[in-house]
Amino acid sequence: MKDVEPKYLYTQGLRRDTPFNLDRARGHSELIVVEGCLDALAVRERAGLSNVIALGDNSLSEKKLDPALKYGAKAFVLALDNDKAGAEGTERALELLRKHDLSAYVLTLPDAIKDPDDFIRLKGPAAFVELSRNPQSGARWKAGRILARHDIKTDKGRDQAIEEALAFEDGLADPIKSGYFLDEMNRGLGITLEHLEHRLDTYKEKRAREGLRRGYQELFKKGRELLDAGDLDGLRDYIGEKAEELRTQAVTRRPEIYTLENLQEDVLRTRPGLRTGYRSLDRVFAIPQEAITIIGARPSQGKTTFLMNLALNMTDLYPDRSFFFFSYEESRKQVGVKLLNILSGEAISKSHNVSHLESYLRDGNTDRAEIEKGKAKFKELTESKRLWIIDEPLFVDELTEALAYCWDQTPL
Repeated sequence: MKDVEPKYLYTQGLRRDTPFNLDRARGHSELIVVEGCLDALAVRERAGLSNVIALGDNSLSEKKLDPALKYGAKAFVLALDNDKAGAEGTERALELLRKHDLSAYVLTLPDAIKDPDDFIRLKGPAAFVELSRNPQSGARWKAGRILARHDIKTDKGRDQAIEEALAFEDGLADPIKSGYFLDEMNRGLGITLEHLEHRLDTYKEKRAREGLRRGYQELFKKGRELLDAGDLDGLRDYIGEKAEELRTQAVTRRPEIYTLENLQEDVLRTRPGLRTGYRSLDRVFAIPQEAITIIGARPSQGKTTFLMNLALNMTDLYPDRSFFFFSYEESRKQVGVKLLNILSGEAISKSHNVSHLESYLRDGNTDRAEIEKGKAKFKELTESKRLWIIDEPLFVDELTEALAYCWDQTPL
């Protein structure tokens, strides 16, 4: 198929690879990039912005970018036509500017407005000047394009959008631009930023391993060729250089500087610890959330009893939460009776209170007020699904599934 020629190719005084108005935009570190000469003239003469250049079509190429860089441009605001070709040209331009690690922004024109010239005629010069002051980050705009390109209401479409997003983000050297991009993808997909970042880390690790595999293949192939040719000096030099390159590639997770800002963000995201209900202990200790806390002591020192009291204390302290008591030693009947014993707070027998409490329940007695209060509290905690007692010997993966199921069943 014959290539479509640029619309303004034969305009007098306009060279094919030199953007229109670049001579007058010389010295500006930020350039507004439009397609047509009429767009550039409208922006320059009517809106009073001299830092505008016209490409002559919807393509920012290396040859067109080079003179702009020589004239001192470091940031580009893309204002190409508001149509399919303009959007595709904007994507290609963003890729090129990313390759050169240049700042890139996008002016999004309202629907039904074709180009900057059209915008200025309909909305006025002042409106365009205001629009040009608040361009959208190229990374955010790209995220919107990816989301619009796929049907993210379906599982397949979401997966395709995520894969394209991972490939794009992998090429972003600036962590701020990466943050803009991931934030936009996160909002569009409705998933947590942590999940998206985890997928990104996995993607980068896989890509790094694949690059490492290809590197070793190249090492063995070229090394064999040098060895067969008898070039031992060349082989030694090549192996040394290639080994250093492969060692660098082997670091799939590169350390990052942990700044004060990072520290403050982590502190803000960390939820405060939970109280135990024991005043003396709460003065010096809080149970951290989203972490594992281990209670350790020798056998028969009261670890299980302490944890039972802790669970009941916390149901009072945090009435909007559910608590799950997993027992790998005692049956749920034994745990339940002991919890009821704590809730009742009444001693039927000084030496065998738990067994006497079992007999009280077995015989259907209801004549002890404190025990009846404890039964009512036990009933309220369990039937409201705020207290779960589980005695199955679950393995780690089974425990995870059980927790997920219990969590789904809680109304909180």
